[in-house]
Amino acid sequence: MKKRSVSILMATALAVGSVAGTASASGGEEVTLSFYSWWADAEQQMGNALIEAFEEKYPNIHVKPTYIADSDYLSKLNTLVAADSMPDVYYLNEYLVNDWGAAGVSADLAPVFGEIGVNADEIWVDTALYKSGDSLYGINYGSTTILFYYNKQMFEEAGITPPGTDASNPWTWDEYVDAAIKLTKDINGKTPADEGFDYDSCTQFGTTMTGSWIYWLPVLYAAGTSIADETGENLEINSQAAKDALQAIADLSQVYQCAPSVGVTDSVFSEASAMLMNGQLGMFIGGNFLLGNFTSENFDVGIAQIPTMNGAAPSNMVWSAAFAMSAKTEHPKEAAQFLEFMADFDNSVKVSMDTGLSLGSLPSTIKTLDTDTQEYADWCGVYDKTMAEVSSGILSGASRVGENVTLKNFSVIMNEKLVPALDEVWLGEKTADEAITAIEDSLAGELQGAW
Repeated sequence: MKKRSVSILMATALAVGSVAGTASASGGEEVTLSFYSWWADAEQQMGNALIEAFEEKYPNIHVKPTYIADSDYLSKLNTLVAADSMPDVYYLNEYLVNDWGAAGVSADLAPVFGEIGVNADEIWVDTALYKSGDSLYGINYGSTTILFYYNKQMFEEAGITPPGTDASNPWTWDEYVDAAIKLTKDINGKTPADEGFDYDSCTQFGTTMTGSWIYWLPVLYAAGTSIADETGENLEINSQAAKDALQAIADLSQVYQCAPSVGVTDSVFSEASAMLMNGQLGMFIGGNFLLGNFTSENFDVGIAQIPTMNGAAPSNMVWSAAFAMSAKTEHPKEAAQFLEFMADFDNSVKVSMDTGLSLGSLPSTIKTLDTDTQEYADWCGVYDKTMAEVSSGILSGASRVGENVTLKNFSVIMNEKLVPALDEVWLGEKTADEAITAIEDSLAGELQGAW
């Protein structure tokens, strides 16, 4: 599938003076903007620091942030929508951005950006912009993508040459499985390739089954397939390529015995990043948001692009929540300036350099992802250099926007149809072919097109 401009991704805040035509920082009417988000802890600290930096640049604009617990956030916003009392700028789940824009809740940013001299296509990569036709309804705050993490010491001890950091040249799935087998050992030190191997007494596993949809969906993309085609009107997950990819994940446990079963993972082992650090796990497919687990423990983790399957081109998934602006804000120009500032990742880097606050996301700005720019060098200076190298390649081309953004009715399709069906596959109760075939007709009936 082609990468769609309906998008999502990224981080924070406009570089000072980087956009020609932006209003002067001095003068102007005193304005107070309201801003809502679910940020907490370190993310909230960074948000507050960015707001402070914005107010220094625009002293006539004041921002009043409101932070609501994630579990209550959408309920609160829906109440404000019903009361016709939305905040000027707000953080919104990726699957709602275009929906709320089309419904007239969120403003089309394109006209007001034109008035203040901002060309979004020149600042952000395509996957950062939530577009529907010519309308722009949101811009990512911090991109999320999926990575291949591995334990360098375990690789060295097993004599495995690790994958490189070039996102356009990842391992194949066969290479991934072969390494996982070598990294799996039972209580007697035997691997699944050895006679007498005892799966039930494993002390370390090569990998995990990646049963969560945020991990198996990019594996589909790396196999050259997806849930639906580009129009969102025709199924692709019922193709042989998709069924083979899903079965390959289950086979890690059920055939190759190089991954723990669902039951073993739940009852014996801790979460994947902890297992990797303590030598119980050789590698796994997980999100970039897990990097903090390794950096907080000063663990030198290996990072690479996820493996491809069936000779498909390298691919991955990008998504994230985004900034949106109320269609009924009384201060559209100032609100747009604030949204632009918060969504320009170079500002997050500057704040991180000035304050020492950690970056919890990946960039979506073109300059920051360009390895020949000062913005990229600055990002590497406050981030993990290997992560930056791998993720810049993923975000600059070896990826696509996830269908959690592009596919209409995604929540129903995934949570009510695919997740229950594939749980049976991960448990070994059905093959991927059987599970997908059983829901194929009802699944096709839920397709409503794509943004």
